[in-house]
Amino acid sequence: MSQLALDLRPRKLSEVLGADSAKKALQSFIDRDSFPNVFLFIGSPGCGKTTLAEILADAVAGPDGDIHDNNGSAENKVEDARALIDISASRPFNGRRRVIISNEFHMWTESAQNAVKDTMEKSEAVWILTTDTPEKISQAVRSRAAAATFELKPLRRPDIAILLARATPKGTDCLSLAVKLDELGVNSPREILGVAEQYLAGVPLEEAIHGAEHEPMYNEVSAAVLSGNWTKTAGLLKQIKTPDFRAMVAVVSAKLSWALLDEGVGPRADALAACLTGISNTQYADGVAFGALRGLLYKTCRAIGASR
Repeated sequence: MSQLALDLRPRKLSEVLGADSAKKALQSFIDRDSFPNVFLFIGSPGCGKTTLAEILADAVAGPDGDIHDNNGSAENKVEDARALIDISASRPFNGRRRVIISNEFHMWTESAQNAVKDTMEKSEAVWILTTDTPEKISQAVRSRAAAATFELKPLRRPDIAILLARATPKGTDCLSLAVKLDELGVNSPREILGVAEQYLAGVPLEEAIHGAEHEPMYNEVSAAVLSGNWTKTAGLLKQIKTPDFRAMVAVVSAKLSWALLDEGVGPRADALAACLTGISNTQYADGVAFGALRGLLYKTCRAIGASR
């Protein structure tokens, strides 16, 4: 995720562009202070699923609420489901309700989805799921989210122009740039801001757009690191060019940070912490920095693989 995408990430519904029907329905739930047990946000990578999930979670849980994040790319087995079942069984110490956010829920195994489906229906916790592959989610889980399933669509040109106006200096011809991005299929908030950041840095528009095409691979890099599979990680890194370095670092860092928060004390946590510290000290620059990151990921994969 680019720095622009991080800086301009909406914190409330009124700041979210597009998704008008979803925002209207969510605001209605918030106004009535009545929420279904399960929410499901569907959409392509970077379209704002996690952003809406986090805004909703804050509203459901209340100030200092108990919000538990689950990374479906790394925590997707039956034992992970049982841990969340245990968490959902008790009332929160802080806030009004306990909320569980599971990003990339489609990566949960079939057994894990089956294990949690009844708890989703009966527990007092509110479950918020995100996916870009809804067909991999069991029908039982999807039926429990039937009252609150939202499919997020690409941004339209006027909204793209508004987003670009927030991100670029005054005087930028945002409307013309929005037309070009829309014509080239760049229409999700994260992708738009990633391209805009590179474009403002002097990268030709076509090259910046080409770089954004690799973003789905950053999640795969994260999953390979968390599984301790250096061979797969190395193969993915060979396909990612240096111009994508900033975005890759941001996405991988976020994924590893989420995993570290839920990791118990031990060699895996030590490896993740060392990698994140090293990444934070790595300059977003050139092939030298890219090589340094490869070395960090190699060491992390070895440590995690040895501790499994």
